[in-house]
Amino acid sequence: MKSTLSILFICILFSTSCGKKAACTAPQVAEVSARLSAALSAYFGDQSVANCLAYKAALNDYLEVVDDCSFVTEQEVADARQELDDLDCN
Repeated sequence: MKSTLSILFICILFSTSCGKKAACTAPQVAEVSARLSAALSAYFGDQSVANCLAYKAALNDYLEVVDDCSFVTEQEVADARQELDDLDCN
């Protein structure tokens, strides 16, 4: 019985803590913003499928970092999501 309770406690602990996102930091946001900017510049310079896919990947990386980030506005996140949704690499 004691081992069952221990296992249950561990499962509850992991299920409530693992799903939470870590807080973003200014260096993280700066890094992904720089990569996003570079990918956007490359894509506008040459709108190839490869550059489009790289830009799309950079948008995804950016959104992963800034989603629920306290110093990035909801509008900035929404704009990035819309850009990602509108981007057609075909």
